[in-house]
Amino acid sequence: MQLKVENVEKITKACTYLHNYLRKSITSRPLYTPPGSFDTEDLENGVIVNGAWRQITSNAKRLTDLQKVPRRPLMDAKLVREELKEYFMTPQGKVEWQDMYQ
Repeated sequence: MQLKVENVEKITKACTYLHNYLRKSITSRPLYTPPGSFDTEDLENGVIVNGAWRQITSNAKRLTDLQKVPRRPLMDAKLVREELKEYFMTPQGKVEWQDMYQ
């Protein structure tokens, strides 16, 4: 699906707003994301506990694979990625647990 950048931004924002609304709404949250839906981390030992979504998706029919299109990331994307990488390796951007998984 090829879309203009402006449309991709609008679609992404709309999906994000809808997701956030469904997660925050008292009436929709238990239906949209019931307890145990997501992976969680046992903070005492750093073990990831699989959420129910893994079982649901493993039993579902697979989505059709997208056609592979050779593309290179735009220079802007490369710059943003590099900037984020640099930030997350600084004392200000680092989180205390990020080196546990090396």
